[in-house]
Amino acid sequence: MEHSFSQSQTLRQEQTLSARQLQSLELLHAPILELQERLSQELAANPVLEEVPSGTELQVGDPLSAGSGEAEPPDAGDEALASEQLVREAENWHDELPFPGGGHEGGGGGSADPADRDFFFDSLAGEPTLQELLLDELRLSNVDDRQRRIGELVIGSIDDSGYLRTHPADIAMAADASLEEVEQVVRLIQTFDPPGVGAFTPGECLRLQLERRGEKDPRLFELIDRHLDDIGNNRLPQVARAMKISLPELDRLLEKLRSLHPYPGTALAPSGAVFVAPEVEIVRDGDAYTVKPSGRQVRLRIPERYWKMLEDPSLSAADRAYIRDKIAAARELMRALEMRETTIRRIAAVIADEQRDFFDKGVAFLRPMTMRHVAEKLDLHETTVSRAIAGKYLQTPRGFFEFRYFFSSGFQAADGTAVSSRSVQEAIRHLIDGEDARKPLSDEKLSRLLRQEGLDVARRTVAKYREEMHIPPTHLRRSHR
Repeated sequence: MEHSFSQSQTLRQEQTLSARQLQSLELLHAPILELQERLSQELAANPVLEEVPSGTELQVGDPLSAGSGEAEPPDAGDEALASEQLVREAENWHDELPFPGGGHEGGGGGSADPADRDFFFDSLAGEPTLQELLLDELRLSNVDDRQRRIGELVIGSIDDSGYLRTHPADIAMAADASLEEVEQVVRLIQTFDPPGVGAFTPGECLRLQLERRGEKDPRLFELIDRHLDDIGNNRLPQVARAMKISLPELDRLLEKLRSLHPYPGTALAPSGAVFVAPEVEIVRDGDAYTVKPSGRQVRLRIPERYWKMLEDPSLSAADRAYIRDKIAAARELMRALEMRETTIRRIAAVIADEQRDFFDKGVAFLRPMTMRHVAEKLDLHETTVSRAIAGKYLQTPRGFFEFRYFFSSGFQAADGTAVSSRSVQEAIRHLIDGEDARKPLSDEKLSRLLRQEGLDVARRTVAKYREEMHIPPTHLRRSHR
């Protein structure tokens, strides 16, 4: 069998994104609060970048051209003072720029005291987790070192909802302890706050809370032990017959159960709240709606003094190259930022124009609108529209909405007008809100009622929209009172 080696050449086309394109895409995708954080980092890293103070007007013209974007010129009477200030800045510019190598004298290096820096970072405090709170309770408990070690493993197996998700036998193996020792520590942790923490099942969680309250009614424990599934499926008449009590009496027992917390850990776990801010505002302007900035945009400029530095003949070649690189990076960032704002503003303008009836009359008049439609109207790619609206919000006369709220498919009403799927969802919600709770409307009945209103919506579509709105099915909405 012969072995041989050979070489071959192949040609292929491959599309790659430049660093400039990647930066534009990243800025376009970032919501306004994330963008502000990133621009703060850029301002700290690039000394030739400067944020325009709020209320400052930029010069007319290309904001990326040399010398543009400087603050307002001084008054005529202050020209001599301004000239002197400019000379002083040009003389002391070495103290402002962190040139490569860090080798400049005169205190511009920003070397803070390490002890102060450590104190600053050590002082940063976040919201404590459920596990951290339980560990604090464990440290205050009268336990020995062995029990504390087992307790730490138990707490590490409790999730944010407050349930113990690891079997005691596995914890015993990890702690090199007996099953009895682990169960004893588990019982101790179940006495911690919040009540019900450390349970294995919802039934045990509810029992722990009732016991903490000193509840003695055996019927409550019977409900938990034997009928939780039936309660969850709203089979209350069957439960009442099995327990030989009336429905009003059962309802009084259920009121006590409803006061308990099925997920006790969420009461103490970090909320994880997400803060959002509007990118732009849609405001009424006479008979039309227009788009204006939200006031959160960060405006950047390159101060003129850095352009004058490049004209200084005493500037070394290395320092000149450093300044040129920083100016080039700043110009690219400013260009990408301008493209981002322009794209978002144009999309918001389409929304203001297309959804005028919504802003005038409400959600029932929301028109169907797709990303493809907006992309074609603005001569953009559909993925660009998708990136531009992802995770972003706008303020409108109707309230605070996510951009994606205005993008939905649609139906054609009996009179030929286009109706947004969100309008159909609101119509379904309105019908359910007005139903008789003892005889809730089925999906088929909802479909027929919508058809009477001129909306031909199939039963399967009604069920889909109902589930998207987190509205339970008929048998779970039925009231037995």
